[in-house]
Amino acid sequence: MVDRKVTFPHLGSYFVPLEVLFKAGLGVDYIIPPSITTRTLELGSKHSPDTVCAPFKYNLGNYIESIEAGANTLIQVGGVCRLGYYGELHEQIIKDLGYDVLFINMLDIKLKKPLVLYNQLKTINPEMSLKKIAKVLPVVLKMIEYIDEAEDFIRKNVGFETTRGSFESTHQAFLEELRSVYNKKELNIMGQKHLRDLKAISVKKPKHPLRVGIVGEYYTIMVPYSNHYIEKELAKMGIVVDRWMSLSNSLILGPQSTRKERIKPYAKYDMGATCMF
Repeated sequence: MVDRKVTFPHLGSYFVPLEVLFKAGLGVDYIIPPSITTRTLELGSKHSPDTVCAPFKYNLGNYIESIEAGANTLIQVGGVCRLGYYGELHEQIIKDLGYDVLFINMLDIKLKKPLVLYNQLKTINPEMSLKKIAKVLPVVLKMIEYIDEAEDFIRKNVGFETTRGSFESTHQAFLEELRSVYNKKELNIMGQKHLRDLKAISVKKPKHPLRVGIVGEYYTIMVPYSNHYIEKELAKMGIVVDRWMSLSNSLILGPQSTRKERIKPYAKYDMGATCMF
């Protein structure tokens, strides 16, 4: 049996709950993908069609970097815009480059019966336990909520911290601790403590600060390198950064139905990640 080492393209801080899901739920190693850098973009651009969108190139470059780090199983994204074609194209390009890896396409799982998901997971680990997955999945979803809540608070306050780096160091320590949390009770204790720690950080915030909302393409917004670290740059100028886009709001736990009702006169059907924002 092949020793599976799974990876998923880098997306903000979500590598932490993904690592917990695969290690505790499926019992396989998870290769944390490298953060997006210039090399990632160069690798992706070198092997991508010229006219394809930037997220495609970031994902492809990140896959190659993860394979170099030891990954042999790639979880591919799926979606209703051109994102839905990424899986097959990435797979063909990576095979053409000579890499021998297993591809799990999330679009296949979405469009077909639940049995497909079960079979895909069995491919990753034939000895997997559905009971373990069912136990850890609520932990993973709640972990995403805590991460998003904490990072939303940070965006609104980091520009006013009296000691530079306080928010970042506190949050990075929290993310590191989360990597070994596999039950909801421990997660809730840790998550609530982290929120209290963030709120205890000294800030000097004016009564009516300038607020800037960040909108745009899903991936570009959530990957700092892709938007030239615009959130940090705004914070340096003493600006409250407001970004609604997160996994909690947009894909997993958020109130999508309310937003879709509001945009019905303008959007008759789902056009992809940014159609409802």
